[in-house]
Amino acid sequence: MSSTVDPIKVRQMLSRIESVPTLPTVVSELFEQLRSPRTSADDINRIIVKDQSLTSKVLRVANSAFYGFPRKISSVTHAVVILGFETVRNLALTISVFSTFSSTEKGGFDRLAFWRHSLACAVISRSIAARLKSKELEDVFIMGLLHDLGKVILDQYFPEEFSKVVQSAKDNHLLIIDAEKEILGISHPLVGAVVAEGWGLPNSIAQVMRYHHAPGSSQHALEASAMVHIGDVLARTKKIGSGGDDLVPPLKTEALKVLKLAPSELGAIAKQLDDEIHKMDSFMEQAR
Repeated sequence: MSSTVDPIKVRQMLSRIESVPTLPTVVSELFEQLRSPRTSADDINRIIVKDQSLTSKVLRVANSAFYGFPRKISSVTHAVVILGFETVRNLALTISVFSTFSSTEKGGFDRLAFWRHSLACAVISRSIAARLKSKELEDVFIMGLLHDLGKVILDQYFPEEFSKVVQSAKDNHLLIIDAEKEILGISHPLVGAVVAEGWGLPNSIAQVMRYHHAPGSSQHALEASAMVHIGDVLARTKKIGSGGDDLVPPLKTEALKVLKLAPSELGAIAKQLDDEIHKMDSFMEQAR
């Protein structure tokens, strides 16, 4: 079994893809606009309303049980005021990714179950960030949601090869990342990071994608990688959705050390997810 991934081989595989869809212009504009401290709710509204379908879905999710606001959010400007710039930006990114990589099942890889797992990871990761009083709650949420995006990329563009990966993981009781390395010579963390960089997403997101299985190796997003790593492990432990295999990856002790979390705290963090499950389903239904 290959013990390391090969960045050159990743790029060779990605070069076989005719076109990895780029992010919609609206989402790219949002990321660019939010770099300016002068950005207003009206600025965000002007960008999003260019895409009627995206506008509709943003408002549907904003009014879902996931956020639970008692009064109807009637416009994008209102959503920005209530939810915040980053939340609305991340909603637009989430909806765009869901649209690009639908829940179509290919070769035994259940995408609906995959996105449910990813959302569970996002919710737990954000809970950890809140527990640690981090100011980057929404950034950590989107990192948790996108951490395994490389799996969908492999499933979308290399369906035959990835089908063998999924089957091998099942037959040989392997973590899917180990089956990827054995069969493809690469793994989903690096694939996801390469795509994130190509999309122009913040480096911190690409870092978490690349190092969520090895959080101690992240140089520029150490705490976020640790949060998402723990979120991934706890979501797997709770068996919400599926990451493509039935195993739980080992919890890296360096993640706990980085965040100064005691193992005894993990049970309470995981339990919070029980109260969020029905809200997660509402988010999934409205965002897809």
